[in-house]
Amino acid sequence: MDEVNIISTSIGRNRIYARKYRPQILDELLGQSAVVSSLKNALRTRHVPHSFLFAGPRGVGKTSAARILAKSLNCREGISPLPCNKCDNCREITESRSIDVLEIDGASHTGVDNVRELKEKAYNNPVQSRYKIYIVDEVHMLSQSAFNALLKILEEPPYHLLFIFATTEPQKIPSTIHSRCQIYLFRRVTRDAIVTALKKVINGETDLVVSSEEEEEILHLIAESSAGSLRDALVLLEQVSLFSGEKLTLEKVKLFFSFNLPSQPSLLLQHVFNHEIEKGIEFLHGFFEQGGNFEKLVELLLKEIRVFTLIKSGVKTEEFVQYVQEFYPRTALDKAAQLPLSFFLYFSNLLLKTQEQLKFYQNPLFLTEMMLLKVLFFSDLHQEDKGSPPEHSPDKVQEYNSSYTPPSSKAPEEKKCYDRTKGRNLVDHIINNCLQSTESEDSQQKEVKPAFDPEKYTPEEAWEILKEKVKNYSQIGHNLLTFCQLLEIDRQKCHIGICPHHKNKASVIVEKLTKALHSLGLSTIKVQHSVLEESLDSHRELSWQLREEVPKKYWDACQTIQEMVGGNIITIRNLQKENKNGKHEFQ
Repeated sequence: MDEVNIISTSIGRNRIYARKYRPQILDELLGQSAVVSSLKNALRTRHVPHSFLFAGPRGVGKTSAARILAKSLNCREGISPLPCNKCDNCREITESRSIDVLEIDGASHTGVDNVRELKEKAYNNPVQSRYKIYIVDEVHMLSQSAFNALLKILEEPPYHLLFIFATTEPQKIPSTIHSRCQIYLFRRVTRDAIVTALKKVINGETDLVVSSEEEEEILHLIAESSAGSLRDALVLLEQVSLFSGEKLTLEKVKLFFSFNLPSQPSLLLQHVFNHEIEKGIEFLHGFFEQGGNFEKLVELLLKEIRVFTLIKSGVKTEEFVQYVQEFYPRTALDKAAQLPLSFFLYFSNLLLKTQEQLKFYQNPLFLTEMMLLKVLFFSDLHQEDKGSPPEHSPDKVQEYNSSYTPPSSKAPEEKKCYDRTKGRNLVDHIINNCLQSTESEDSQQKEVKPAFDPEKYTPEEAWEILKEKVKNYSQIGHNLLTFCQLLEIDRQKCHIGICPHHKNKASVIVEKLTKALHSLGLSTIKVQHSVLEESLDSHRELSWQLREEVPKKYWDACQTIQEMVGGNIITIRNLQKENKNGKHEFQ
């Protein structure tokens, strides 16, 4: 298992590397020691389950493992962890033309009708093999009804039937399917294993010439860009060889990756970490001119920022640490260590907003430019917090300001401002300023003298002043005060009498009057009230006028309106009016 051995059983020499160097035995599956060991033991003991679920990232060997398992079960030489790859069954499975091993694309067979057709054929015996095997790739694409249709045959299949499911998103598969399958988790291939596999490919290809001095660096660069996928690494190697021409050189490889989308996020992040504004904008313009997909770029940036955010959050699980060490260069980690966690949280939030806006905005270059400038501005603030001067404020400007003296004879007073370099907290500074301003306001309020002294006025004059003050902010309150009488007022209390017909409005009257006294600076005066024994002249005049002009049957309605509205009702016109139906209306 430790030694990488990639063999080729291809019929022609003109196939792409990803198919030409596809694993044909279990030992060729790179980086999947746990999966390989479990499958070998199951084949060796003949204890093979009737359904498998292979889950993992793309390009790590899920479909290849399913084919190898099918060959091991249907090989003419018997069930064995090592198929012969020579018999008819093995060759037909390798070339995807076996009538007993059927490969189905889950993305194009998502409905319940497809599953119903599969079940009808599944009960038939195999034609020339021991087992009838269905390999369903991207099984998470099936609909919920299609998954439900599979439950019965997965739980009680015929003895000759096996299912092998492969998926990159196992979380989308229902738990009822999980419980009926044996789950095998595939891991990303390590960078060293990918480099070793690529060396085998270079040695096996006579037309692929690589500089011996630059070979190691070239292969590490390809392995880093593949993100743990051996298939992606093989595709990149073939694409780089076609781009370079006769000889593969490091200069051409770097030039290729400068135009290759998987490498774009790391290049842009390098400009951000180094605070290179011009290079970052130039990068976005070049990406736009190449016809790059900005939505895909933002998606890849989110994946990169997620890793740095987890690092800054202190995540140190063994699997995560190993992943970071394998696929992230030390220089990028050192640069990211100088930035705070808040920077990465802000960056990720900004990327999520940009990702949503790119779906509806027609100018993706503008959105990404604004996103980049906001991120760099945030890093500027972080540098100022640490006490380092920003790049756009050179020392010459400071020297010029220090040597300059104003023309006035008196030296200007130093402006007191918040010094961020002293380590004081900005929040504390703001709170202290607020407290100081509040204290100054309180002291100013304490020094304010009352604008109204009730002892200097007669009760009638004081009452008119209070009513006029209430009228400024409440017309209803002013109307209610016309049915009240000032009985006594001094610097301690204000006693008023309320008309008996308005005693139910006493709380409103007291509230309006208290507010007027507070506005005059007399907050210490308490308002007291009592009900008068008789109505005031204004109310008697109103009652007499209503009784004279209004019929008795409308008197209750008029009295109710007068109590609600307040004020003096002088005349009521058009009291009765005959409508179209011949009935009288009261207005």
